[in-house]
Order: sequence, then structure tokens, then C-alpha cells
Amino acid sequence: MKSLIWYRSKLFWAIDEKLSSLGYNYHKENSSCFLENMSITRVAPIHMNQSDFFGLNTKVINNNIPPYKEVKVDNDLISLLEKKAIQVCSTGIPIDLLWSGGIDSTATLLILKDVVEKDKLNVILSTGSIEEYPKLYEDLVKYLPHRISHDKNIRSLIKKDYITINANVADSLYGGFLGHDNGAVYMFLDNAGETHSTIPVEFRVLPWYKFMYTWQQQNFQHLAGYVHDEVVIEDDYVPSCVSLFDDTDVLQWFVNKYIRKELPVLRNDHELNKTEYNEFRKVWEKIPIEGRLCQDIEDAKNIPRANSYTEMKIELRDYIAKETVNKKTQKGKLKVAPNIHGQPDRNNNSCKILLSVVMVL
Repeated sequence: MKSLIWYRSKLFWAIDEKLSSLGYNYHKENSSCFLENMSITRVAPIHMNQSDFFGLNTKVINNNIPPYKEVKVDNDLISLLEKKAIQVCSTGIPIDLLWSGGIDSTATLLILKDVVEKDKLNVILSTGSIEEYPKLYEDLVKYLPHRISHDKNIRSLIKKDYITINANVADSLYGGFLGHDNGAVYMFLDNAGETHSTIPVEFRVLPWYKFMYTWQQQNFQHLAGYVHDEVVIEDDYVPSCVSLFDDTDVLQWFVNKYIRKELPVLRNDHELNKTEYNEFRKVWEKIPIEGRLCQDIEDAKNIPRANSYTEMKIELRDYIAKETVNKKTQKGKLKVAPNIHGQPDRNNNSCKILLSVVMVL
């Protein structure tokens, strides 16, 4: 049996335009603001609980997103990530890690090196990964089995019969995606810039609510450069796209933190005029109550602020500092989107795959 589990945004928007022209306004009641944003960011939404919510009957793989309520889990994020790593590595299948040199993939690498059996851990990187974190490359990565992409096409190095681990959903868990357009009113999904967000804290979207629309596509985005004819599905996950952060307990840890208002958000120091402020308010009013980070302005005062994007990831930064000799390398570095040096063509049509048709084994 063949199933469609991932598709390029171009396909979604072509279908959306056709359905709208035929009078099928299936999404207008409760998701129009999401679609207005996603048409700009090139994200193709898949609702995690409703397979045909956006007009395409899709199959959701391994939905780990818990309900938005507090449930007790280990309070140490690294312990939860280590637990997930042990689970993934228990199969004995060789592991490839996509290492960008950034905070998320570096923390993942340091966890895996103590969990994966000897000679079973391989690292896929680009020359930009080395430039991003040269110290760790010299101290660790170059002594591990590794493959370097010199043509900015790291996803072409993914092997079909390996488990390929990435860390690309960590950005979403910490509140946003990098690279939003400050001038676009509907970019409320992308709360994370480099040092601040233009969006007032009181008008931001709850990250958990974003997951319901973007989690599947975020998980499988590395299929954009996949070169094999089939993608293997084993039980309820895709070995070619695995993340330690895609775990029920890890996600619950973040849910708990957001409910307690313990996770910082990027500060807002951009002065908005009255018109700009009201435009953000109009967008916020379209968001269902359960999708709002804050219910009112007073609520926003209880949320801690971070002065930079990397400052938000204190748990990962502290772990890297503890595990490496150079404690300043990741503490002070700025965030660089890994696709800049690893797969800059992932969102255009130059990659091989437009559709990902998978073979269920």
C-alpha cells in the first residue's frame, strides 16, 4: 500500500486555489489566518488530528503531541532526550545524525555519542557545519565516522536503511521558527527573530497550537532532498526523519513549561504605531482562545523575556557547556538556520522530490 505522508507546499497551494475557485471554502471558518500566514512562509499545513482538514486526505505518522494540560514528567529535559535516544538506538540499526553545528543538533550529538554502540554513530554535515562550530569538529566529529557535503546537499547523503536523526523541531518547541519577515502582519507563527520579535507578546500564538498544523511537515522536511525512490516506514515512524525532540514526554515537558509560564519568549522592543499594533490585534482576534499564548495584556506580564534567540535554549546551552571544554562557543553564538549551508534549495523546485510516496513495509 502506498500513502502520501509528505508533500511540497506547491502541491497544497495548487489544490487549495482550485478548491477555492470551485466554491469549497472548507477552511475559512477557523483557519483562514493560518493559511494567510502559510501562503507567505511556504508551509503546507497538515492537521495532526483531522486527516482531511485542508482538503488533502493525509496520513499522520506518530502523533506524539499530548493534550494541552499539565502531566508530571521528569523535570530534566536532557534526561528525557537521553531516554528517547536509548529507545531509538535499541534497534541496533546504524545511526546517521544531521549535524549543522548549531545548538540543537550539537546537544543531540553529545547525547548520542554516549548512547550509540561503538561504530554505529555516523555524522552527516556540510562545510558550513564546521564553520559553525569548528572546535567541536576538531575535538569530536572528525574522529567519528562522518560524511561531508561539499555541495550544500546534505539530504542527498541520507541512507534508506539507516536511522537518520535530526533536531529541526527544537526551534518550534522553543516558540518559533527563524527567518520571519518583519513587515508581514500575518507572520505571527514565526515568533523568533535573532534578538527580538516585532510581535507584541500579548498577541502571540501558543506554540502547542502551531504544532497541530505544522508538526508533521516540520518532522519530515528532510524528505525535500531525499534521493531514494522509497521511504521506509516501520510501525509508526519514518527512520529517515527521526528527532529526539519528537517524543511524548519531551513534548509534555514543553507543555508543562508553557502552562506554568516558565519558558521565556523573545522580548519585544520594537516600537509600533497605533495602526501596526491594531493590525496585530486583529490577527490575534482570529485565533481561537485555546491558540493564544496570552488571554490578555495582564497575562503577558507573567511570561519571562529572553534577550536573544539562543538565550531561550538555556537547558541545551548549559548541557553543551558541561559536556565540552570550550564553554563559550555555544553560549555566545548567534542562531544560523542550518538550511543556509546544508540545503538552501529545500523550498524550491530544484530538489528531486515534489511528492513523497512511501512504501509501507
